[in-house]
Amino acid sequence: MKVKNLLAIAAQCDTEEAAEQLLDALKSNFSESDAIASLVDANDEAMMEGDSPFVSVEFNHVISDHYITMIRPEIRFGKLSIVVATNHMRDGLGMFSQSYDVIEDMDEAFDADDDDTIVSVAAKAKEMAIAHHATLIERVGVPPLIAQAAAQESWPKKA
Repeated sequence: MKVKNLLAIAAQCDTEEAAEQLLDALKSNFSESDAIASLVDANDEAMMEGDSPFVSVEFNHVISDHYITMIRPEIRFGKLSIVVATNHMRDGLGMFSQSYDVIEDMDEAFDADDDDTIVSVAAKAKEMAIAHHATLIERVGVPPLIAQAAAQESWPKKA
């Protein structure tokens, strides 16, 4: 699906129920992308902000109980934006953590262009997430080429 088609659905939203349906469309289109199909989704939201919808969902790659990279697509004010952030789970409880920080310089966002496809947007977000992971690996002294290969290999494969 092209981004402009998803945004056309958003432009028609005028109720909370319509925002929920938009959230379902956002989740299913991203979930069907090979780039993030195997990630854990969480913290979805759908609501009307005045006369336009706000919807978002997080897709999480659990690197370890201490590090999780989140890809969060959201539609707000007629735009599709993607946030990619890697979090340090201070208490070591992974997805159940109540204490976490976004790692400095590992919080990025971009707006999708209308003519982009959801598949291409998800692939771009995946590459950003893998780059974060590779940087984490490099910070413990692993050479960049090995770190990149390890980060790439750790990405979950579509079931």
